[in-house]
Amino acid sequence: MAKHDEIRLQVWTEHFLGTRTKGETFIDLLQRLDGGRWVPDKWGHYEPVRRAYEASAKEAILTALTESRGGRIANNINFVKARPRASFSLNVWRSRVADMNSIYADFDAKAFLSADGSTRIGSIVEELVKWSGAVFASARHTRQEHWRVAQKTPRERLQEMDWLTFLGKPYVELFGGTERVLKAPCHSVKELSGGFVLMASTRPDGPEMTDSNATLLRLEEFLGADAFAGRGYPEVPCRVPIFDLSDTVKLPLIETNSHE
Repeated sequence: MAKHDEIRLQVWTEHFLGTRTKGETFIDLLQRLDGGRWVPDKWGHYEPVRRAYEASAKEAILTALTESRGGRIANNINFVKARPRASFSLNVWRSRVADMNSIYADFDAKAFLSADGSTRIGSIVEELVKWSGAVFASARHTRQEHWRVAQKTPRERLQEMDWLTFLGKPYVELFGGTERVLKAPCHSVKELSGGFVLMASTRPDGPEMTDSNATLLRLEEFLGADAFAGRGYPEVPCRVPIFDLSDTVKLPLIETNSHE
């Protein structure tokens, strides 16, 4: 459990996010996300994050995001806000070996205690899903009873269903198609970007989430418990979708010789 109650988000995509254009649009997104409540104070490559986040920092951020080393782009850019507390981590990858790109974000849970808090969290997830072209995303309160610690990424497993979970097209297909996902036993199912947002209950801090794991376990069982890192993992592998990670692969240069 976190020292302070937080709302934790994760977003995973098949797409490469480390371009200048994606960086510019991510900076724009940070400015307007949730009505502009989460504009960072500082940014940096590594902890501790100390560089001032201001208009003049834009070029340095874009350079850090797109930097290539030895033909590989593997960059982690962090953003933090002090009051209310928030942090974002944008992780980009392109190399000869394919891998997912991701976003992590933590927010002070007290900022979402209002009646519209759940709607606002959902809107944040939706914005990040649309920006990244995500295949999977989730949000949970740090007091959520149901959570697991499982190494690796959605390429190998899903850690758990959370209070809010976005299932992109590969997962919709894995779990039996649109009609089946629409019948999932949860509070609401909403179509988004070729996939669906599943909200397990009305609030992330409601008793269904913080006092019991039954709701989320039932949801996993309905979709297919063998996709989640439950009992037996990692010795028992999880069922996973087929991902198209070609956008994250940097092809080697092909040398050609011309013989006249």
